[in-house]
Amino acid sequence: MPSAFSALTFAVILATGPTAVLAQTPVQAPASTPAAAATGLPVAAVVDWLKAQGLTVGEVQGGDAPYVQVRESADLAWTVTFNSCENQVCGDLQLGAGFSNPQVTLEKVNAWNAERRFTKAFYEAPSNGRADGAAILQQDVVLLNGIGPSQLTDNVAIWRSLLPAFALHVGYFVPNATTTN
Repeated sequence: MPSAFSALTFAVILATGPTAVLAQTPVQAPASTPAAAATGLPVAAVVDWLKAQGLTVGEVQGGDAPYVQVRESADLAWTVTFNSCENQVCGDLQLGAGFSNPQVTLEKVNAWNAERRFTKAFYEAPSNGRADGAAILQQDVVLLNGIGPSQLTDNVAIWRSLLPAFALHVGYFVPNATTTN
C-alpha cells in the first residue's frame, strides 16, 4: 500500500502543477525599515557587574571589537570578548581561556567535549615555536534587553565552576595530593 500512496501523492502534485503547490501571494515591501536599536548590554555594565562579583577586571581593549581580561585568581585568568556590538552595547559575549602544557592532548579535549555541556573546547597543535599543544575553552552567552547584567549570574557561575575543572583536566593544575593515615 505504501507505493500506491506515494504514486497517488505524486499524481496529485503533477495534476495541480508545481506552481499550485509553491504559489504565494506577493507582499509589498515596506517603504522604509526603521533602524533597529542596539540590543544586549553595555560593555561598561558587564565590566561593573564582573567587578561586583569580586573579580579583577582589566581595562576594556579592542575598540569596535571590545574585550577584557578577567583574573579569577593569581594563576587563573580568562577573557570576555564582546560580540554583535553597536555603540558599546553588545548582543552576546564569549567567555574564553587557553592552557598550554605538555599534558594537553587532542584526546583530553575530545573527552571534555564528550562528557560536559555548556562549554566547548578546542585543541590547537604545537606551532610557531610553541612546543606544547594548547587547549581552549569557550562559552557563548546571549544578552537580552531589559534584564540587566544580573542575567549573567547563571552563565558566569557555570563558567567559573567549569574553568578550574578544565584546567585540571588538561594538566594545567596539578591535583592536590591526598594523605592517608
